[in-house]
Amino acid sequence: LKIRNNNLSALKTGMLARAVHCLEYAEILSSTRLTAEQLSEIFTAIYECTKIRKMQIANGCCNLNLVSPDLLAKAVNKLDDVELVEVSLRSQQVTAILTGILTQSNLKRLIIISLAEVAEDILRKAQTKCNIGIYEWEW
Repeated sequence: LKIRNNNLSALKTGMLARAVHCLEYAEILSSTRLTAEQLSEIFTAIYECTKIRKMQIANGCCNLNLVSPDLLAKAVNKLDDVELVEVSLRSQQVTAILTGILTQSNLKRLIIISLAEVAEDILRKAQTKCNIGIYEWEW
């Protein structure tokens, strides 16, 4: 599923989560304007689902800092391949994802482009378990 340049904020929350539940790959890109409730439902569906393996969320499509660090980390670490690019992550969220890699994770590849700062020791430890690229988002 590829979603781009479609304002989905008016879409009923459960509908999008049910759609993600059936996918193996989801790409959510620019101008989708997902709400905090929609994002939480999507990540809950990912955490509860075993089918989806790869996700890309990018280009300012949504504000992930509204998703709880714990839920985001659990969902991301269930996947094999994740790209989170310019989606307003908080340092606590990135740290939770990396800590999840150290405890229990399926991640093989993680790309994050964000302004969020991360402790170097946690990043180095997580990089021993997963191919991780964390880049600072520059204007």
